[in-house]
Amino acid sequence: MRITIATLLSLCALTLAPAARADDDHPCKADVERLCPNLPQERGAIFHCLQEHQADLSAACKAKHESFKEHRGELRKEMSKVREACKADEQKFCGDVKPGGGAIIACMKSHEKDLSKACTDAQAEARAKHDGHKAPPPATPPPAAPPKKG
Repeated sequence: MRITIATLLSLCALTLAPAARADDDHPCKADVERLCPNLPQERGAIFHCLQEHQADLSAACKAKHESFKEHRGELRKEMSKVREACKADEQKFCGDVKPGGGAIIACMKSHEKDLSKACTDAQAEARAKHDGHKAPPPATPPPAAPPKKG
C-alpha cells in the first residue's frame, strides 16, 4: 500500500544526511563532509554514500549508521502491518486511481476520515513506535532576501 510507505517514510526523518549536515554534534557530520561533500541534502543520497564508504566511517558514525539500519528493518515490518491493515481501504477508496506521482497517497489522504479503524490504528501504532527514533530536524534555511524596490 503506497500511502503507508510514503507516510511512514516521511515520518522516518532519521536518515543520517540532513541531521549530519545541520547538527554540529551529529556523529557523522565530519564523515559526510569528508566522504559526501557535494551531494544534495537528500536523506537517501547521503545515507547511500555513507553505506558505500562504511569502511572509512568513524566509529561513532558507524554506530549511528548501524542503529539506523536496525531501525529501518523494524520500520519495514511496521509498514507491512499497516499495508495489510489498509489494503481494503485502498481498494475501496482508491482502486480506480492510477498509481504514480503520489496519486494514491493523495487519494488516501482525501479519505483520511473514512479509513477503517484497523487502518488508522495500525498507522497510529507505527507512528508511536517510530517517534522514539527521530533524528534532529534539518537546519532551517536562512530567510529569503527582501524583494528589491525599484
